[in-house]
Amino acid sequence: MGKIVDGIFYDSEGKPTHAGIVKVDGKLYYAGKDGKIIKDDKKTVHHGMANGLVKHGKYYFDKNGVIRLRSFSKTASSKKKTAQEKKALYKKISIIVVCLIAAAILLFIAVDYFRSSKEPSESAPTESAISTEYKITLPEWDEEVWLCTDAMRKYYQGEISLLQAVQSKAGAYAPLQFKYRMQNAASAQLLLSENEDYSDSAKYELDVTADQLTIDNLKTATTYYFLVVAKDKNGKTHADGGEFTTADTNRLISLPGVYNVRDIGGYQTADGSRVKQGLLYRGSELDGLVNGKYFLTDLDAIAPLGIAYDFDLRSSNIINLSYVSRLSAPHKFYDAPAYSDIFRTEGEASLREIFRDLADKSHYPMYLHGTHGADRTGTLVFLLQGILGVSEEDMSREYALSCFLHKDYAGRTQLQAVYAGLQSMQGETLNEKITAFLTDIVGVPPEQIRQIRSIFLETE
Repeated sequence: MGKIVDGIFYDSEGKPTHAGIVKVDGKLYYAGKDGKIIKDDKKTVHHGMANGLVKHGKYYFDKNGVIRLRSFSKTASSKKKTAQEKKALYKKISIIVVCLIAAAILLFIAVDYFRSSKEPSESAPTESAISTEYKITLPEWDEEVWLCTDAMRKYYQGEISLLQAVQSKAGAYAPLQFKYRMQNAASAQLLLSENEDYSDSAKYELDVTADQLTIDNLKTATTYYFLVVAKDKNGKTHADGGEFTTADTNRLISLPGVYNVRDIGGYQTADGSRVKQGLLYRGSELDGLVNGKYFLTDLDAIAPLGIAYDFDLRSSNIINLSYVSRLSAPHKFYDAPAYSDIFRTEGEASLREIFRDLADKSHYPMYLHGTHGADRTGTLVFLLQGILGVSEEDMSREYALSCFLHKDYAGRTQLQAVYAGLQSMQGETLNEKITAFLTDIVGVPPEQIRQIRSIFLETE
């Protein structure tokens, strides 16, 4: 049992819970991340989130969050399920028949060999009895794919705290493991796309002798369509595919030698919008200028992110000569303030320059960083998400995720100076106070605030 208060589902223990389909006062709702009730939107209800109350599929939830059962439609994967089951059955039957035939042939060869060994030698059979039929087995996902460790999954599901996830030492990020099996394939390529027509798809070469491909840095809360195009050893082309949906979590990013990297997108805002993914990546320095261990060891790993601008919050006094970004992208030092220093007059010019450049569309996608990607970066992202309308809870969590760099960030104590300084600003909500601070005190033009919102917020 549970209840819904102010659009949030609380379980019997009074905790906001990502519970999936819930029944409250005789009506069905969908409790998503942090218990937030899905409203005026379509949602795919997976097997694990149907809770036996509805069929697996896509539904529309009205402006009050109540499910409209007549809106039910099957997902692409469920529509294919019956055909896939028949196909699987036919495959099993075919395999059994092939195995029986092969066994009979081998038995015949063995008997013939036994007889020939007792008789005058004759030429032995040379034709192979092994099947040369092309076969492929692809993964099928009935539930959301989590791009994080089990410890982080438990955190998102409310089973453990963020600090406990850190203490597990399991880390936070986990890539997608695309498992497959091929027989008698000469070559194969995987197409992966957010579009059913596979436009703008990423391409991966599959090792036909292997059974798994690791895919890094996929988006969260996103449906992906995959297609494997293969050629068998006779030169014939085959194609087969499917789809999966990633869980609605923070988008953690893996880059070799770089720490504390994530996409700030994916968050929902107070007005029902969502912050776009793939625009702003935050993390540690890439060049080891301040901390030698923060050095991007493989430039090819960051190439798929398409970084167009190196937004460097460090001070230019860390070098004596001219600086060239390792990203081969335009670069600028901003000497950004952090925490209580944002309220000092000395930091205002830097903040004006920062928000002016955040309002420039040509700077995206960007990589925003200081040294550790936690203090100056954490403060700036806090302010940026504030003007975008991200909730105070999510802004605080985004900052706290740097605890995988150092556990102290989980306590969020460093942010207290920012909260304290904002209390005197105009506005009822934290978002309004941050906007007032930037426009009224720092001097960021309101038009730049609007431009930043237009860049980051998704529109229907």
